[in-house]
Amino acid sequence: MENKFWHVFQPSENAFVFMFFTTTLILILTKFILTHSNPKNIPPGSLGFPVLGEAWSFQKALSEDRFDEWVSERVAKYGPVFKTSLMGHRSIVMTGQAGNRFIFTANDNALVGHQTAPVISIIGDHSLFVLNGARHRLVKGAVFGFLRSESLQRFVGVVDDIIKRHLMQARIVV
Repeated sequence: MENKFWHVFQPSENAFVFMFFTTTLILILTKFILTHSNPKNIPPGSLGFPVLGEAWSFQKALSEDRFDEWVSERVAKYGPVFKTSLMGHRSIVMTGQAGNRFIFTANDNALVGHQTAPVISIIGDHSLFVLNGARHRLVKGAVFGFLRSESLQRFVGVVDDIIKRHLMQARIVV
């Protein structure tokens, strides 16, 4: 004897087709909404694959000594300020003179951010980009004091004398 109760609840082929198209439509709408809504005024760019981001292409460019090309491709595509995902974290990259000027002349409140642990391990926890407040002002003043043209001229003379002395000690005449 056939059980008619279970026959009623067996999914039909139409139900599978309906579920497939409904799921696809929901995924497309979600992707459209996420890519076209930019509530935080974030710059354009690609975050790459989930979790990996653009770390694979970034690492490949570094190992092949093509870092400049990697950045240039993104600058040509998105502009001098773009977002990316490196080392598992979303990042904003600023290039060119305007980006450097913004970093070095920004007040304390403009760049108070938290660097990720991988970035801190690369650039160091006493880097100008990690410090903020009074320590940032102190280090920035020391760096800019060292990089003034008068200071550089004096340091080049001192370094030249030291190199000549070492070459003379090694009995290499210049």
